[in-house]
Amino acid sequence: MVEQRPFKPWAVGSNPTRLTIFFKDPQITYRHASRADIERIVELTNSVWPDHLATSAEEMESRWETADPNGQVFRLVAEHDSQLFGMASARIKIRGEDRDGGWMHTVVADEWRRRGIGTRLFQDIEEIAWKSGARIMQSWSSSTDPGGGMFLEKMGMKCVNKNSESKLLLSEAQFHVFAERAVELQAAGYQFLTFDQCDTPENRRQVHALTVQADGDMPTEGTVPQPQSYEAWEKWIFHSPGTAPRQLVVAMKDNQFVGMTALGYRPKKIVFTDMTGVERDHRGKGLSGVMKLVSLKQARDDGYKLAMTENAKNNEAMLATNRRLGYQHANDTFEYEKWLTP
Repeated sequence: MVEQRPFKPWAVGSNPTRLTIFFKDPQITYRHASRADIERIVELTNSVWPDHLATSAEEMESRWETADPNGQVFRLVAEHDSQLFGMASARIKIRGEDRDGGWMHTVVADEWRRRGIGTRLFQDIEEIAWKSGARIMQSWSSSTDPGGGMFLEKMGMKCVNKNSESKLLLSEAQFHVFAERAVELQAAGYQFLTFDQCDTPENRRQVHALTVQADGDMPTEGTVPQPQSYEAWEKWIFHSPGTAPRQLVVAMKDNQFVGMTALGYRPKKIVFTDMTGVERDHRGKGLSGVMKLVSLKQARDDGYKLAMTENAKNNEAMLATNRRLGYQHANDTFEYEKWLTP
């Protein structure tokens, strides 16, 4: 049974006193995480999250700080006797807008659940986000962990989007369905390139602008998120472990970028399509299918076995493209949001 105590928010930007909460046996310590915790945080998250979300110490090190000039990252951990079994994080952007905020996650090892640890971590990271200027925070859960969604709802979050995760064995991909379309589009003046063939600082900014437009057009029932800054996008697409310019495939017409798809290489020979977008005036022509064909063929040739992607359930155009490529439904994910109050 958890000992009751008044809630004491963390002092943002300081070195807070280590607060403790007692169970019948262990003493649990809650504190801000440091880089020294990276290996243990990776072990914890990989034990809870599915394989295609598995991370590495190298990747977490690269994402420890945000490249967004308006961004901040906070992480808390729960531990006992040097065993780290709980973690909460908040990655926020503050631009002086009503929708300032970001994403927050809470992870607790299975054997430590239902003891109030996740609640404590959630409340503390939420308080930090509020005091740092966030007004709306988002999170997600998966149908593979029904308890995760129940927990978020208990903490006052509302489900606003339902997504479908799909998987594709690259050895069984139906690449031929877009091969003829690729020839037709090329005859109409479109080019399909890996970005290492046209990588310049100016071209990076043009593709970022395209990404911001496409991301803003994504179907959503929740609050439209703030656009990703160029600095954060550039780091994510080009400088994160498992990424490289050649894994960004672009479509061009009349020397303008009109489409892009970015593929991240993950552990265990898994690739994940992080983003696909087409400029508004060029949608409905099959560009997304051809770009994915180029991207996934390259991943297969690089020795990767399984491709994963995620799309909003009401994004029927992209779901249809994926089905034609051979993707099969794997599970559902759910996006939640919460407007914060003092």
